[in-house]
Amino acid sequence: MIQLFALHIDPILTDKQLTHLLSFVDRAKREKIVRYHRRIDAKRSLLADLLIRMQIAKRFEVDPRELQFAYNQYGKPYLQGHPQVHFNLSHAGEWVVGMLGCEEIGVDVECIKELDHRITDVVFSEAEMALYQELPENRRQHYFYKIWTAKESYVKAVGKGLSISPQSITVCMEEHQSYIVGKKKQIRHYTWVPDYVLCACVERVELPTDIIYVEENAIYGYYEVL
Repeated sequence: MIQLFALHIDPILTDKQLTHLLSFVDRAKREKIVRYHRRIDAKRSLLADLLIRMQIAKRFEVDPRELQFAYNQYGKPYLQGHPQVHFNLSHAGEWVVGMLGCEEIGVDVECIKELDHRITDVVFSEAEMALYQELPENRRQHYFYKIWTAKESYVKAVGKGLSISPQSITVCMEEHQSYIVGKKKQIRHYTWVPDYVLCACVERVELPTDIIYVEENAIYGYYEVL
């Protein structure tokens, strides 16, 4: 079973909360978090780690402090010593999303911003570009973000990141389903909050239809008693 979580974050994080919560992540992660210049960036990164630790710990009945994350050669995180556990994280703006399951998975969330149309030259395949150019101006931005999140979730699922050229992937979006042309992967876009686009990718198992919303206070409460 695959679970998809979403956490809305508040920009406020006290020094006391930060110090306490940092004790639950590994040293490398702590050092990365404290180097952020903006408090909100530090909080996003910290809560993403804590969210997936909490969900793994609850599902598999383990101590979140004992979970050790590592990274493959392309930068995809994985859980050391637990090859049956797969997860992925993404965060943008005021949201953190995470997926947890039993096979390789990928998820991407993007905050919709004003689009520099030159970026399409390095993102779209020929087929995607042809369709993009046929669209009216008011539909192009949303189309771009749906294509981009689909590609991001796919490369994160296969675990090869930026080593795969976005132009080498073609996303086909039909009325009732979307898929990566020539690849044995499922992708799904979720109707979500305004100004954000969310997409998930797996291979064999069924993608969840619902998003599990996690309250920020639930994370504080969970780690407060450990």
